[in-house]
Amino acid sequence: MIVTKWFGMLVVIFVCGVTQAAGTVDYLEVNNGVVVFATTEAKTVASPVCVLTEQATKWSISLDTQSGRASYSMLVTAMSMGIPIKVESANDCAVLTGVEQAQRIWFDSQA
Repeated sequence: MIVTKWFGMLVVIFVCGVTQAAGTVDYLEVNNGVVVFATTEAKTVASPVCVLTEQATKWSISLDTQSGRASYSMLVTAMSMGIPIKVESANDCAVLTGVEQAQRIWFDSQA
């Protein structure tokens, strides 16, 4: 039982703690409450199957949530100041068909 719980926590760490992109923001678009952005560095983990090939370098966030609005503010700041960011995937295309949704965005102080 202890091994099962430990293994389950380990899986959560690996699945939820994977950074899939980093770099500076080099593309930012807002359209109908959806933000689409890209970073200078390529994604390091395969995208979910819902991602269209021509959208593979991009991420999406919704401005309909407080978290999405905060993320957009971070993106604008990062882009205007050239601050590197890291992005973690939500592993879906729930915000915009064909574009991978960003679960978490944060400033990369190690760059």
